[in-house]
Amino acid sequence: LSILDIPLDGRCFEDNANRILKTHIGNFNDNSKAVCIAACEGYQYAGTQYGMECYCGDDKPDPLLERQNECTSLCPGNANQNCGGVMRLNIFHTGK
Repeated sequence: LSILDIPLDGRCFEDNANRILKTHIGNFNDNSKAVCIAACEGYQYAGTQYGMECYCGDDKPDPLLERQNECTSLCPGNANQNCGGVMRLNIFHTGK
């Protein structure tokens, strides 16, 4: 089992100017894992960033960009979840 086989469920990744997930689908005042996944319908991955931001994409993130414990922004729609951070994404499979 390699790190590539571990499910992405909420793991934290470093983003960059090129964006790991290319589509900024929107900013949501009630953002959470569920809200962002729903907004990313049709994409393979959803990512929450800096609280309100939601990104979508089909490219699997590079495991070398994983940054455990650096996603510290709370989700406005669920204070029990983290929604990324400054240039940090919590990335989820959408189930597609």
